[in-house]
Amino acid sequence: MIRFPNPGSDVEQLIRIFKIIFVNLSEVSDFDLDIMANVLTQHNVASSSGFVGTQALAKSYQKKDKSRNPLYNQAKMYAEVYRFLGWIASTPDSRLTFKFTYLGYHVAYSNENQKDIFQQSLLGIEYPNQIINVKFTDINRPFYSILKFSDSLDS
Repeated sequence: MIRFPNPGSDVEQLIRIFKIIFVNLSEVSDFDLDIMANVLTQHNVASSSGFVGTQALAKSYQKKDKSRNPLYNQAKMYAEVYRFLGWIASTPDSRLTFKFTYLGYHVAYSNENQKDIFQQSLLGIEYPNQIINVKFTDINRPFYSILKFSDSLDS
């Protein structure tokens, strides 16, 4: 079973948030979830405890256990989706430190065709891959397989 995080289901919003992250972090060598959470709150696209912006950041980071931090977890969900799509990749030193991929740059600079890139990113997902390391060896392309299977039902 593939556990897929869900920071939101609006594709345009997912792309818009990716572009916000890219504009703010494309000049740095790498970034982590705390930096992403900071960018999300600066642009009021993430909230915590009923607040947005710097108040949300302050409320969220009151928790001593980072795994319970709402903004950290929102950033983690976005990062997992973007990594799964191939738009960011973990650095060799840490799975929770990221860099933008060439595909990520393409998404960031896209305008009219951004939904097409998203759809093609879904079709290109191969699970597991070198980015997502799991303990089983069954390699598949889930979205491609679903479409291929559903097409064969009409035959």
